[in-house]
Amino acid sequence: MERSYREALDLLNERSQILGEISLNTADLPDHSTLLKAFGRMKMIV
Repeated sequence: MERSYREALDLLNERSQILGEISLNTADLPDHSTLLKAFGRMKMIV
C-alpha cells in the first residue's frame, strides 16, 4: 500500500463500512501523530 499512515486513517474515516467490517469505529482510530510521538520516546540503539 503506497499511502502514508495519515492517508490510511483519512481513508478509513471516509469509509465507515470498512471499519464496521473489522468491528471498529472512528473513535477507535489513533491520531496520525501517535506513531511519531511513540518513535520520539524510543531510544535508538545502534
